[in-house]
Amino acid sequence: MKPCIFLFMSLLSASLCIADTTPPTAPSGLAAAKGIQLIILNWADNQEGDLAGYNVYRSFTSGGGYDLLDSDIGDSGYLDDTAVSGTTYYYVVTAVDTSSNESAYSDEISARPFATKGGAGMIALGECDCPGILFGGSGVEDILTILNGGMHINSYNFDEALDIVGRLPLTIDTEYIDIVGGFDYKHDIPEGLAVHELLDSEAVLPDPYEYMPDAVYSNIPDLGTIADSDDPQTYSPGYYSGGIQISSSEVHLEPGDYYLDSIGEGASIHMSGGLLTGEGVTLHIIGDADEGIDVRGNVSIDISAPTSGNYEGIAIFQKRDVNYDCVQSCVEPLSAAVPISEFSGSGIINIEGAV
Repeated sequence: MKPCIFLFMSLLSASLCIADTTPPTAPSGLAAAKGIQLIILNWADNQEGDLAGYNVYRSFTSGGGYDLLDSDIGDSGYLDDTAVSGTTYYYVVTAVDTSSNESAYSDEISARPFATKGGAGMIALGECDCPGILFGGSGVEDILTILNGGMHINSYNFDEALDIVGRLPLTIDTEYIDIVGGFDYKHDIPEGLAVHELLDSEAVLPDPYEYMPDAVYSNIPDLGTIADSDDPQTYSPGYYSGGIQISSSEVHLEPGDYYLDSIGEGASIHMSGGLLTGEGVTLHIIGDADEGIDVRGNVSIDISAPTSGNYEGIAIFQKRDVNYDCVQSCVEPLSAAVPISEFSGSGIINIEGAV
């Protein structure tokens, strides 16, 4: 902002206004959250006193070709609900002052919206410094397939936010892996897989399901534990204080919401064998054990998410305020560490929906 200078003389007074030609600084901290058929942008507030607002630009190619998407935005955030699934967009933001001076572009951020509910894939947004997700065991080809989405993992700069080990290569068929933390992959990274390691990022990855409420399960009866039995068993939706603890049985889940606690157990879902099936189910991980999911051994899982309702497209949904003991979960040496969720063994896991 340039001030007006007032000149006073004995017989004449005049004012001279010096035009403001100084642009604001370019916005910083631009981040993108991938939503369902939308992209949510956020950036740090500019501090200029004469700031008027922001302009958002979008391109289909990286590094240039930006078209003005919206202007005169009053807040440091923007929702692009014109984004189309299957398309990668590149965004920059500028700041504009009251004299219409526009800043340089911010750093570029890219994002690709999800196609439908459940397309977010696998999301692990914990707050420990230990592995967010671990895949291990003998492995088979095409064991992990994520359609219309990717993997989101926060582990706060740990070397093994996503830890993939095992004797055979784990084939990953997904659009991208976004990690705050490291990617420890014992084999060659699959060709064409976009792995974004945000090791120096101070911000964590946003939650693409931020709008989704945590499970409400008060004042319903305790149905105990989904456990082993000599004969195949069918279970109904409800609250299970002992979660799922299976080593050899065949268990079928009827459609609905399952609230899986971990009272007296090491995980809300622990399977070392057996078969778990179900259509139209959401497994709510509500326990505070050091592991939410512990699947190992010759396990078969075949479940699908609901196609309607509050948790449409969500197959497994862990509560956000988990009281994990990060010290216990991240002990040294790493061979003794307990990951937040672990999938290992030689079984087949087919989950249709977001985890």
